[in-house]
Amino acid sequence: LFRTVIVSMTGVGGSYAYKQGCNSFSATCKTHCPKNSATCPPKNPEDPRRLQPNAWLLLRNPMTSIPSRFNFQYEKRSNVKHHTKQMPEAAWKKMRNERIDADLNLWARTITWWMRGSKVENELSTIPPPNIDNLYNVSLIIQYEKITSPIHGPLMLEAIAAELRGANIPVPIDLPAIDHADASEHIHPWSCYWAQIVLNPKSKTKRSSEGRYTPSYNTSHQAELIATMDSLVERFTELSPRSDIVPILKEYRTD
Repeated sequence: LFRTVIVSMTGVGGSYAYKQGCNSFSATCKTHCPKNSATCPPKNPEDPRRLQPNAWLLLRNPMTSIPSRFNFQYEKRSNVKHHTKQMPEAAWKKMRNERIDADLNLWARTITWWMRGSKVENELSTIPPPNIDNLYNVSLIIQYEKITSPIHGPLMLEAIAAELRGANIPVPIDLPAIDHADASEHIHPWSCYWAQIVLNPKSKTKRSSEGRYTPSYNTSHQAELIATMDSLVERFTELSPRSDIVPILKEYRTD
């Protein structure tokens, strides 16, 4: 979905660090860092492969993103088209019980790995993180639940377009800026654009109704999620203040 947004906005595709590496002809570069260390940014801040100094963190509720990943792996093993088949409940429970701890830990570690290089965190943190100069500044957090929302999605697209233009990446979309104080009068143009991209029925990223996730969890899984969110909220509230991610974490904790 996000690649579709970038291509639509810029006319230029995004590259994949875990496939062919980042290049200057791409508008964005997707990584799976820190899970796949080979896709992490070069350590040398002068390395031309670093491209822009900023990074965007794509975030989704782990209680839906983890089963989504499991389902993708199930579809791949079953040799069926991506986003077309829901894994059986028995298969989900088996993968959940075997891997939920590790995957939830990875979800949290991905956030702390990227956010530790953020300028806001580095300036305010009482415990400076290691290798500060080797990391990117997280300038935008893109929440999956927001970008797919008809209410918040258009505003999210406007923020993405502003970030791209700030990085000198042309965004040839002539839409009026949204007055956030009274968005109701100005949101229509961006809403139409959002609907064309996110709700496009021909999109390869749309999941059929058969494939919608209905994952089940027990109380121990819920307790682990709450503990993880509490730990992250404490980190980004007290140790390394970051006001943009705390409300998201609290939202996921409540869910």
